Amino acid sequence: MKKFIENFKRYYRAYLIYGTVFAVIGVGIFLLFFYLGDKSLTGATNGIGWSALSLFFLGCLILLSNYGAYDFLSYGFQQMFTSLFSKNPNKYHDYVEYRDEKNKKRSSGPRVYMAAYFVDVLFIIATIVLEIVYHAAI
Repeated sequence: MKKFIENFKRYYRAYLIYGTVFAVIGVGIFLLFFYLGDKSLTGATNGIGWSALSLFFLGCLILLSNYGAYDFLSYGFQQMFTSLFSKNPNKYHDYVEYRDEKNKKRSSGPRVYMAAYFVDVLFIIATIVLEIVYHAAI
């Protein structure tokens, strides 16, 4: 918990920016489902639920990226485009050097997936509240 608090104090501005971006994405998904679907309390509940689910999976993809799941793919594309379009030599000697450099950058930066999960929890709470309101209105 102490490490989490230190990390938050260090990168609070980045977390606020990323949290705002994820909130806008979530509201966009909500509006998409609400206006294309049933414009009622049920539609609002479904829209917020789909927003929460989408933000959860987006956070999972960002978490996988943070742990290097896509490094091999990004290294391959970087090498391909560098060899095709650039006359400068490759920046990295091999994949291991590329991965180590990316891991250094990741360990010193903010954890973006935490902002996505925080906004996701807010959407889940909103879904639960709307579900309670819906069942109380019946």
